[in-house]
Amino acid sequence: MTYSMMGIKMGKNRQSNIHGVVSDLRLESYFYFRQWVLWLGLGSAGGAVAFISLAAALPDPDYAFRIFLFSLWSFLIGVLSAGICMLLASLRAKHAESHFATAYNRNELSDAAKSIPELISSPRSIADEYNKPRDHLLAGAEKADRIAERAWKWRTVFNRVIIFCQIVSGLSFVLGVAWPLVFVSYGGSLVSS
Repeated sequence: MTYSMMGIKMGKNRQSNIHGVVSDLRLESYFYFRQWVLWLGLGSAGGAVAFISLAAALPDPDYAFRIFLFSLWSFLIGVLSAGICMLLASLRAKHAESHFATAYNRNELSDAAKSIPELISSPRSIADEYNKPRDHLLAGAEKADRIAERAWKWRTVFNRVIIFCQIVSGLSFVLGVAWPLVFVSYGGSLVSS
């Protein structure tokens, strides 16, 4: 085995290893994202249930419920934002899949068109007739390119909205928990006077 063949074989092994590492890290990132969004949703839902239970256990539930109203609205926004994150993550994955599939098709059509030599002739009509299969493949590649680019733009939009929803859900949870603590810390009472 020559050194160049060994280098090619080692390069392929290294590429395969990197592909495996990237795939594992992408999967790990997905699971952490899912756990984070579930934590935000369940945390907000649990906070709402805890505050409603606490208000019901106090001597004047109506008064306590009014104090917790801001927190309950915050928790509701947190739960809805976390749920929207999961829906948008699904749409993001759908558009990413569409991008990669159509980009692959685009490349295949382009390669097929490149394998057909272009005929150039003096009466253009003869060349046009001969080049129809090649032109058809190139038109298909252009269409696939437009679809792939549009899908990637939508994936990017969904990704940004997901980040926004995560921020909203996280802030909603923190505000929901912090409001009663701030209220009580500054002399407020959960029991009517």
